[in-house]
Amino acid sequence: MGTFSFKAFQCGFAPLFQVNAAEIAGQPRALGGSRGVGVDLLMASHNADHVYSAAIQLAFVDGTGEFDDFSYQCLRAFVGVILCDPEAADAWIANTFRQLEADGVISCSTTHDGFVLRLQQQKPYQMFLVTAYDDDAQA
Repeated sequence: MGTFSFKAFQCGFAPLFQVNAAEIAGQPRALGGSRGVGVDLLMASHNADHVYSAAIQLAFVDGTGEFDDFSYQCLRAFVGVILCDPEAADAWIANTFRQLEADGVISCSTTHDGFVLRLQQQKPYQMFLVTAYDDDAQA
């Protein structure tokens, strides 16, 4: 994920909420969220813009089978920063949720240019966790 930066995430989420740098348990991170959506970025160092891994957690509204508009905008912003293209983000989101409709499928992972993008459905709740991380870091 060498191309992903803290500033790119800040810009991507600017219309929705602020993503602010913080230190948690001695690790540089960036956190943000609003209305049931949370973003957590693990950063390389306190002075660097490089993001090692990124996560967003969100839920379907009131147990329905659809995201509210705000949650979808947050998911689209997150995947858009990762893929560097809002249209690619829309296609990835649509394809991933199509795959989740299959019996027994609770996650979907894809690899792109040295990073892994994964959506996991946390059942029985309608919670979703989307992560992106450098695939070399997981080896």
